[in-house]
Amino acid sequence: MSKFAVDMKGMLASPYRRGADNGLVMGVYLSIMFGCISQSIYNVAPDATSTGSTASLWGILLLLLLPVVLYVMLRRGYVKDGGMSTFSKLWLEGIMTFLFGGLIAIAVGYAYVRFVNPSFMTDMYDTALRMIKLASTEANDVTAAEYKQVSDIFERMRENGELPSAPTFLFNLLWYITFMGSLLSMAVAAFARLGKVRQAE
Repeated sequence: MSKFAVDMKGMLASPYRRGADNGLVMGVYLSIMFGCISQSIYNVAPDATSTGSTASLWGILLLLLLPVVLYVMLRRGYVKDGGMSTFSKLWLEGIMTFLFGGLIAIAVGYAYVRFVNPSFMTDMYDTALRMIKLASTEANDVTAAEYKQVSDIFERMRENGELPSAPTFLFNLLWYITFMGSLLSMAVAAFARLGKVRQAE
């Protein structure tokens, strides 16, 4: 076979198919990251716990490693295509990876807030409110007054039952994952095309 031959099976693989395949792995990755971040809300004084602290560190580490994980996925597809993948194809593959992965992570997240920790949403808003109040104690008078207004809005929304529900929160999270994933994929797709690909002999 010519040294310029390429893996035709890889060439025929669409970015949607590859995105779905990569999405399975990305879904597990994002689910673990969601689990770590969901526990980190319990790491705010005065209720900080060692579990919440450890989860926060793991969540940060997984977030920092996310571009590396995506690069490995896109680079693998680029190599399978014999270095023939265009930038747009790799970008679309990355977007699909985050979309399918996000769907899996959101399903896991819904199961968590629905069956494992039904008070998660309330705990999250309580944590946000506590952080705002802590920040107001260290701010100047003008900023403290602004923090007070925000905390009053939070408390009023909670009393009136106007806080977003778990499904609404998770749907917005899926949109955020897909949008930020598309931006990250745009940058990583360019790097994934760098370097020569050894052709099959």
